[in-house]
Amino acid sequence: MIIFRNLVFAAVVVGIISGVVLAAVQQIAVTPTIIAAEQYEVADEAPAVNTEHNHAGDHHGGDLNATAHHSETSALDSALQHDTGHSHDPEAWAPADGFERLFFTSFSNVLAGIGFGLLILAAMTYHGKANIKIGALWGVAGYLTFFVAPALGLHPEIPGMEAANLQGRQGWWLTTITLTAIGLGLIAFAHISLKAAGVVLLLIPHLLGAPLPALIEGASHFSHPDPQAVLALEALAKEFLQATAIANAAFWIVLGLSCGYFINKFGILKTAQEG
Repeated sequence: MIIFRNLVFAAVVVGIISGVVLAAVQQIAVTPTIIAAEQYEVADEAPAVNTEHNHAGDHHGGDLNATAHHSETSALDSALQHDTGHSHDPEAWAPADGFERLFFTSFSNVLAGIGFGLLILAAMTYHGKANIKIGALWGVAGYLTFFVAPALGLHPEIPGMEAANLQGRQGWWLTTITLTAIGLGLIAFAHISLKAAGVVLLLIPHLLGAPLPALIEGASHFSHPDPQAVLALEALAKEFLQATAIANAAFWIVLGLSCGYFINKFGILKTAQEG
């Protein structure tokens, strides 16, 4: 009971720290790119060249909250490359720019940090080894699993970007993070005879390929009718990918380091070993 209580307390602390760090990086590097891309959105878009695209498309690596494209990139969503509705409904609620948007983003980030922190703390407790260095390694593993691996197939998306079927992307994302987590676990902890199997698991989702939008040959990934706007959006998409990569790296490294520190600060590992 004491271990569980301390695990929760430690998870809350590391969640607050990592969530606030992510919110700060997002505010500096990610939010301006999203806002800039939103300026190119049109109420009635031209017929999409993607025959499967539904204009309930979304921000990949953008938001898990149900606040459409006006939401900031939340920790959980940018970390997991999850999808949310990118609605053109003018009556849909969304947090206002400024403090309200920052508050909901930070709150979402902290909740994500608490959840992931609890997972890492529990894993380190079960493994029986924990310090700041080991925590950093767990953070790197989380970054590779929840951001890098999915982003290799499905890049984080900005508003107005064509996307494949939502269910297909979510299924591929879930498969990718699951196989990546298992693969990294085998490589790190399994007997040497199973490490090769871990490498194979890492490769499977990428050999299968991520679901991509059906585009006419040579067509842009953006549905905006103005060629100049498309060029601007393509540049913003590259900036967004770099910004989300940096933001997620900061989140996972701080999360891992914090877990490695506070698991000993709260005496969790010592209590587990004595018990």
